[in-house]
Amino acid sequence: SGNKNRPRDYRWLEATLETMARNRGSTLGCTDLATGAQFSPVFFVVGGCPNRWCGMQAVMYCATSACQLDFWWVKPSKVGSGEGKGGIEKHTLNRHAKGPHKNDPGASKAFYKPFADLFRQEEAGRSAVRKKRSSAAAKAPRDVPRFGLELVRAREGGQAVRAYLDKEDRNGAFERLYLHLVWQEDWTSSPFAWTKYIKGKLVYQKLLESQEFWSRQYAITNGKIGVSDAEERLADSVLPSDDVKDLWE
Repeated sequence: SGNKNRPRDYRWLEATLETMARNRGSTLGCTDLATGAQFSPVFFVVGGCPNRWCGMQAVMYCATSACQLDFWWVKPSKVGSGEGKGGIEKHTLNRHAKGPHKNDPGASKAFYKPFADLFRQEEAGRSAVRKKRSSAAAKAPRDVPRFGLELVRAREGGQAVRAYLDKEDRNGAFERLYLHLVWQEDWTSSPFAWTKYIKGKLVYQKLLESQEFWSRQYAITNGKIGVSDAEERLADSVLPSDDVKDLWE
């Protein structure tokens, strides 16, 4: 793909990802400073930055306790930043529409909106989807993944919103996969291209608060997503190895 970015470039996100994986995202205090709305991070999209237009940053997707989704940019701290040791820039955990930490999506909103749309579609029909699951006659095809947001309880107390993917296996059973990271390996470079795509891998837990992580390849083409049935076992770390960059057709 020509993408030179590697997972280890995002070590500054590691502590934040670990907090999410323990269902403690609500403790990060993410706030839209324009509205005062409180959010919990549910997943990050990484791999696309830095590039010729921007420096190191990632897109954080957040949800309110009512499972309303939004997203904005987060950046690494400039203090002690060697190998990501400075962690995330705390100011960017909040959504700034203006000022020195301005981080709203801006012109990038259209490019990253397809990820948010996956969950907003499910949110609109969540009750209908639950009914469909109980009816064998109304099942969606296996190649149509279902994305959603779920309010869960943390083992240490408190609640958090988690993003999930429901995937149906060959036997018709659904498995819930709890997403925390989306690796973006390849994408349409021309804004004038007829076919627009993003390709990479979804990184997730099968069990809440587990330290076992897995990945599946995905592709979003003109707003429609496909997710592979094949999954890969990753190292016991919220940040995957360089294997996450390996895509197949």
